[in-house]
Amino acid sequence: MFPMVPVDFKSDYYFKYRKSSMMRNDFRPRAPGTESAGSGFDMLPDQYMCDVYALHKDIPDQIRSNVDAPLQLDQSVTQFLTQQSLIQREGAFATRYLSTDSGWKIVVSGVATAPVAGQFRKWSDAASDPIEDIKSKSTEVQRGSGFRPNVLTMAQDVRDALDTNPAVIDRIKYSGGTSSTSPAQVTDVALAQLFGVDEIVISSAVQATTPEGAEEENFDFIVSGKVLLAYRTKNPGLMVPSAGYVFSWRNYIGNPEGVAVKKFRMEHLESDRVECSMAYDMKMVGADLGALFDEVV
Repeated sequence: MFPMVPVDFKSDYYFKYRKSSMMRNDFRPRAPGTESAGSGFDMLPDQYMCDVYALHKDIPDQIRSNVDAPLQLDQSVTQFLTQQSLIQREGAFATRYLSTDSGWKIVVSGVATAPVAGQFRKWSDAASDPIEDIKSKSTEVQRGSGFRPNVLTMAQDVRDALDTNPAVIDRIKYSGGTSSTSPAQVTDVALAQLFGVDEIVISSAVQATTPEGAEEENFDFIVSGKVLLAYRTKNPGLMVPSAGYVFSWRNYIGNPEGVAVKKFRMEHLESDRVECSMAYDMKMVGADLGALFDEVV
């Protein structure tokens, strides 16, 4: 959801602007033969720390020698490790950005009836109005920061609730082009247009909730009942405002994405080791550039 910022060092400082400095009007009339009015902006230092995460899987020679296509083992193990890395990142994203303790300036909670300040009606309720909820918080974020949110991430159960929400269906239905043979389709593109954002990101990753080797296997979504509305810059940089950034340690990993897979020999095990490494730090850069919706359904 948030842009990647490749960095050369594991840890370093970046700067955050004071909002008042960026939004103040310091222009003044200029008399002939005089200097122009002077201005500036305050910057507050903050620090990132790219932690290193790694996981490996060994391919024993006896296993490789007993398959019809030995090289497919490398591909399968790489896919396995890549999937594991995606699950790890999804969990890290949920912990950092989707908790009510994450630090967002605006946090609201869904309730079944009679919402008061700091609450809204759950979107699984037929009487709710998700469009109004998002639009009002977008304006609140813009009023407090100068930037209007342009991206929305939501859990899969929230996305499913929007498919049958009357307020959403009515807006799409009356936009034209629906009939008994062409019913209203609640697409992500249509939702983005209704909510006034550039993109909607669905958090639908699933992970096992039981340990390896358990007789009974249980699974669940990593994220449920959450919506994050945020401003995301299109031109990331160390001095560019954005609700969040993902700093990736380029010099260690060897690429700007912060993920690398390598294979090397473990002779004492008579095995080839495939190892996946990540080095990143997910940072909330602008707490006032986002709004978290909790218990949405």
